[in-house]
Amino acid sequence: MRQDFIYHHARSADPCDEYRFQGKLGFGGKYWRKENRVSCYREDETPERLRLIIELDAAIAKLSNR
Repeated sequence: MRQDFIYHHARSADPCDEYRFQGKLGFGGKYWRKENRVSCYREDETPERLRLIIELDAAIAKLSNR
């Protein structure tokens, strides 16, 4: 899925605003391009997933501040 993500956010003439992925954030795990953050469906939120979202958002913020 990595190549698909890169294409739709970096190489496409019309990048998508949200990208759904599966994994530790469940089926509703999403990356939001304009806000540069991740989330999951509210009904899938757990304390573990919320901690993971905080960690991922912090890592994304570090990458974007380079």
